[in-house]
Amino acid sequence: MPTTRHPINRPPHARITPEAIALFRRALAIEACDDQSFWEEDGGSRREYLDVVDQLYRALGLQAFDLSPLACEGAPPAWEINPKLWRKAAQLRRALIDAAALNG
Repeated sequence: MPTTRHPINRPPHARITPEAIALFRRALAIEACDDQSFWEEDGGSRREYLDVVDQLYRALGLQAFDLSPLACEGAPPAWEINPKLWRKAAQLRRALIDAAALNG
């Protein structure tokens, strides 16, 4: 018998896992050394950083249009087109920092 129900395509909520925490820590470590700006042949870690960010997006279940929790901190700036996405990324960043602190 046919149904009249229609599936609702809701994006999944970000899930903070030990893998996501480790990837977040690794990305912050690369940023702390400012190695994300230079390719490996120039003494940096840009390829590794891009790979870690990609894996972090996947681990958190983020969409391509979501802002990175690595780049958003605090209140959204005046120039931000979508402050809602900024706040979501900033909340996720705070949750990752808190989770990383709890896990040593």
